[in-house]
Amino acid sequence: MTGTDQPTVILTGHSAVTAALAEPRCVVPAAPALGSVVNGIGWLRSSVSRFSTGDTHIRRRALVQAALSDVDPTTLRRRAFELTHEPLELVPVTALAEALGIRAPVASLVATIARGYFPNSDSGAETDVAVDALVTVLNGRYDDATAATIGILVQAHEATVGLVVNTLAAYDRAEVDAPVEAMLAETLRHDPPVRAMRRVCARPYLDHAAGTLLLLDIAAANRDPDVFADPDRFDPYRPDAERHVTLGAGLRPCPGRDHATALAAGIIEAVRASTHS
Repeated sequence: MTGTDQPTVILTGHSAVTAALAEPRCVVPAAPALGSVVNGIGWLRSSVSRFSTGDTHIRRRALVQAALSDVDPTTLRRRAFELTHEPLELVPVTALAEALGIRAPVASLVATIARGYFPNSDSGAETDVAVDALVTVLNGRYDDATAATIGILVQAHEATVGLVVNTLAAYDRAEVDAPVEAMLAETLRHDPPVRAMRRVCARPYLDHAAGTLLLLDIAAANRDPDVFADPDRFDPYRPDAERHVTLGAGLRPCPGRDHATALAAGIIEAVRASTHS
């Protein structure tokens, strides 16, 4: 049970997790209702596709896809490489913001927003201030398109930095010097930066009552021995590494998958080049 006595079920198997991700009855938990909040983190959570469902999610997801459609992953990778003299945690957002046509420095604002982005995180007043400041920098409009842009940047900060750190650590441990693409794919499986996802049963699903919270253990699913041979071994040449579910699957796969891996690849290549120079 959770603190609100909501029934909770943890799913660990690869097939159970992928089935839940493909099931329309399993929806993303709604952001907490915040009354008539029209700005700050409350506005952002209620306006992004990440915490939306149904037709609203489809419409908002299309805004994210449209914003990313003109961003070339190859160019993004090259720019991330060039920027890696900057603090590592700021590079993904800086490179992606430039590609989206944002000329003002926004990485520090995005880092503050990321700390309070997810429901039940400790947002605080500084997160509200950062959201409003970023809206002002972008266009001053509190609309879904602006929220989509901010959501893209937040994801670039949090998940991409985690992927970079974990992949660099994997290079330090690995006995082979594999191509960065292979190292990224196996890191996403073996040591994902996002280790769990949540869904709520909007209607009865299997033997779970409506209202049940499903905690999808991504890390466990990625090491399911029924899918991955010798799953605890890090193997960058694993032929089925791409079957990981770290970047989603089913109804809501990550729309920025190629962009995130391009950013991570550019940063990792730059770090390794400087280390071996």
